[in-house]
Amino acid sequence: MSHDPQAIRRLTQSYRYLRGYEQLPVALFWLAQVTKKVTGWGGSATLIGNLPLDAGLIAATLVSFYAIKRYYDRRFGVVKTAGGAAGCAMAAVVFIGFIALQTVSVAARLPVQLGFLGLGLALAIYALRRFKLEGQRLFAAAFLMIISVWPPVADPPWGEQELWYSVFGFGFGAIWIVMGIWDHRTLVKAFERARVADTGGVLSSSR
Repeated sequence: MSHDPQAIRRLTQSYRYLRGYEQLPVALFWLAQVTKKVTGWGGSATLIGNLPLDAGLIAATLVSFYAIKRYYDRRFGVVKTAGGAAGCAMAAVVFIGFIALQTVSVAARLPVQLGFLGLGLALAIYALRRFKLEGQRLFAAAFLMIISVWPPVADPPWGEQELWYSVFGFGFGAIWIVMGIWDHRTLVKAFERARVADTGGVLSSSR
């Protein structure tokens, strides 16, 4: 068992974000939607035309997500952290800030998408603060910063952007999958290094 309180604290803080396999069904759903958009797969682009296909994809995603969630709960346990409301508030602030920056980019016709640049910088700061367990997020941060300037957004900014959409959609989906696998491996290694026990079943060993 690890007797390093800092290591225990770091693992507890990052635990819910390191359950990487939970991300895979959502990432695959994202890639399916991007593929449909780019290739026209699935027939009509209208809601009714794609409704059966979308419903099937959503159902498969939800079933897979909850099956994987149960796997993590059984194998590693459950962590309940305080500050859930603060986390939601922060997410809302980030979303509003992203929209505001993107709006400024469009209105000023800037050659950079400030929303994606800001999101990448924020993720990079987060990854550096939790580098030991979540340093791999720097790759996603770098992708967001690159996509903010390349491919360039053509006029009009909110028009059809096939190249940008394809690069962002497939690139983000691929990085999401890689990050999910990486997160899981990091979680397993962390539990191998530190056995953390709690009578309430908060954290248990992976062994």
